[in-house]
Amino acid sequence: MLSLLAARRSVILLVNTGLSSIRLQHAQMQYASSDPRRRLERAKRTAFWAQGLLETFGIADDVRGEFPRSPFLLVANHRSAIDIGMLLAHAPVSLVARADLEQWPVFGFAARSVGTVFVDRSAAASGAATLRSLVDALRAGQSMAIFPEGYTFEGDEVRPFQPGVALAAFMAKVPVVPVGLAYESGSRSAYVDMSFAEHVARVASSPASRVSMCIGDPMLPPSREERATYTERVRLNVQQLVHEARARVDSQSSTTGLV
Repeated sequence: MLSLLAARRSVILLVNTGLSSIRLQHAQMQYASSDPRRRLERAKRTAFWAQGLLETFGIADDVRGEFPRSPFLLVANHRSAIDIGMLLAHAPVSLVARADLEQWPVFGFAARSVGTVFVDRSAAASGAATLRSLVDALRAGQSMAIFPEGYTFEGDEVRPFQPGVALAAFMAKVPVVPVGLAYESGSRSAYVDMSFAEHVARVASSPASRVSMCIGDPMLPPSREERATYTERVRLNVQQLVHEARARVDSQSSTTGLV
């Protein structure tokens, strides 16, 4: 059974997500699909919703670094659904997400509203279709974010990346921006061995938590010859940024308290 805290947070999340999605759809209708203002409006309203999500779940976010203005491919480690809020609150990106999310009430509509690309990992052809959609979005000027570990894991070890990072950057000719995320020690935000609904319920019932995000320097897209080693170079950069984020969050958690 959900605690009163979890129930209150869940209701606020559902209501805010539904209302924000409707407002976003209405706002975007004012501009043609090719109008750059449409993308700016979506990024602004998405960031506002994501900041509200972090506040609702008691997340104190710490960010070091900045994102470029030109289109880029954001690559991050993946530990929690809160990762999505962290990225959308601070980066003008759309996401690549698991296909079943598209069918979720409220959340599926919201995900479609912000330009999410869905991938069905159980379908052999889905990877190629996702890559095409990802590259098309990047070429059209939309920055995108992916979690190339494929799944969520506990701890700070960054697992091997799926091979599409190098190919997407090569085909779209956009830089990759590595990002490292770290949650304070003892946080119950990690999403491992449970359903998405169970994970959200656990996060919703958890006390306030601190998260640090370190943004790395943009990496130029690989040449054809560099593609074989590029993905691992990106992973190592993300790993270094996770270590830096860990040092920041541990330092802040030891000197300040969250209520």
